[in-house]
Amino acid sequence: MGGRNDSRKIQKEEKKMNYKVLFIPGNVYHVRMFSKVAKKLKGDVLAISLEGYGEKGRAGIERALQENGIRFKRVQDYRKEDPEFILREEKPDVVVVLNDIDPGCLYFVRGANRLGIPTLLIAEGIVVDTPHRSLGPSYFINIIKNVLFSGNIAHSIKLLVRRTSSILSGNPEPGYDRYGAECMKIAVWGEYSKKFFESRGIPSEKIVITGNPLMDDIFRLKPKADKIKKQLGLPAGAKLIVYASCNPIDIQYWTEEETAHLVRLLNKIVLNMKNCFLLIRPHPTEPNERYLRFLQGEDTSKTFVSKKENLYDLLAS
Repeated sequence: MGGRNDSRKIQKEEKKMNYKVLFIPGNVYHVRMFSKVAKKLKGDVLAISLEGYGEKGRAGIERALQENGIRFKRVQDYRKEDPEFILREEKPDVVVVLNDIDPGCLYFVRGANRLGIPTLLIAEGIVVDTPHRSLGPSYFINIIKNVLFSGNIAHSIKLLVRRTSSILSGNPEPGYDRYGAECMKIAVWGEYSKKFFESRGIPSEKIVITGNPLMDDIFRLKPKADKIKKQLGLPAGAKLIVYASCNPIDIQYWTEEETAHLVRLLNKIVLNMKNCFLLIRPHPTEPNERYLRFLQGEDTSKTFVSKKENLYDLLAS
């Protein structure tokens, strides 16, 4: 009897070690954040790349996955580009996302929920309020621009039709006020994040405080602070203010005019501060040219626009 029990225990332990994680990244930041977790996992990790759809926000996902040693497949590698079909094919033990309202991730989460596969949201952050969405001419012009310049018009039209159908059916895709509501469990940064999600109606038992995996790096990056300032050509003892964008324009949180006003204001503030400089770091999905355009005609002698520097190196500066 003892031998049989020991065999069962070994089988259980082997099953724990052989679990399969299906990771759906929405952008490069998701890959960087999850990579810190993936390195500590003993199970099989597979990412599903949405980059092949050509949406500008997905650019660089596959390169980031390769750099971080995360195995991946493209949605287009499957016989059907359908989340539920892919889930049935891969049979994961858990589905992990960092944004459960991103349309590309959302349908994997909903499919997994229907199939009884556990779903986990590793919170990439929190959004204080629902972004303003005007249904005026500018709203529809923005949609047309997204379709025309997406890099994959057919896929963009498919997304548009799907969103329209969901609205007409009375079950629209969730907005930012529903971030975190789709997954079975949420891993958040701290007590404030936990209370924030609870205030949105997320049950307390769904929320686990884990911290931000990327923040672990900050404590190891302090020695690079002087190196960063030297690379930028800053004088000794200079202070560096970093504006790290979350791409407020494309998520319709701020308008172009509001963002441009903020950037110009920061530029003017720094000009009036002694030995102080500003680095504007666009979001990975934003072009540098957007901010250079906002600053046209301004004195930018103390302002840099760059995404070459690692964000956490900059924060450590």
